[in-house]
Amino acid sequence: MTTQERIHQCWEWYEIARSYFIAATRIHGKDKTFLYVHDLDLIERIIRLHPLTQLLGLSYEQTFKAMRLLFQQKEKPPFGHDLEDLYQKVPKRKFRLDALDLRIAELCPSMPLPSKVEALYKVQNGNQEDWFKFRTQLSALNSYYFKFPNDGAKEGFRARYPSGNDTYKEFCVEALFAALDEAQKQLRSAIESEEAELVP
Repeated sequence: MTTQERIHQCWEWYEIARSYFIAATRIHGKDKTFLYVHDLDLIERIIRLHPLTQLLGLSYEQTFKAMRLLFQQKEKPPFGHDLEDLYQKVPKRKFRLDALDLRIAELCPSMPLPSKVEALYKVQNGNQEDWFKFRTQLSALNSYYFKFPNDGAKEGFRARYPSGNDTYKEFCVEALFAALDEAQKQLRSAIESEEAELVP
């Protein structure tokens, strides 16, 4: 794959990822300030949670893959569907991944902690701010999009198929939106920079 071909593919992945992101924001709507899984009844989980987590997962997947392909010339896609693994392999020297946490942190002062999560952190004497970390939020999304731990087994692709149980991982939609928007802004800027270097 030539440099030009690689940049072209990254542009395609970026545009696809951005379209999934926009679609997810439209499904989410603006009727609730902050949305957590425990707020949804069964019908809402079917018509809202499943398409929302699928679109968010697809958008993150395409974004991380483009970030990786842009600066790893010897490797060819595909890179799998595990969001946490894809995030782990994003070139750290090329992207400011700490900025994803900073974007979420801008929301934290006004974000209430889900009651179930708050109770758990109190029992464990944990730092409640840790729940708003990007890695925590991404792990929760990954449990729908890729694999969900279930008594030692792995239940996969819950965003696409009916779940075998009613266990759900809590996450905050707005936190994932904020981090994804930041990641895609960085990706677009990086592609533009790489593209500019090709101009004679």
